[in-house]
Amino acid sequence: MKQIVSDQDCMHLDERVAETEEPTGTRIVLSVIQRSKVDAELRRKST
Repeated sequence: MKQIVSDQDCMHLDERVAETEEPTGTRIVLSVIQRSKVDAELRRKST
């Protein structure tokens, strides 16, 4: 499977998430998916 986010970007996101989770006591879960034509069509139909 093709990598969507670079290793450097993943590390940066992990750092940012940790910075937010620690003081707030929350848990943040990220999900990255590729865009598709279907997504754009659904957004257009919903407006």
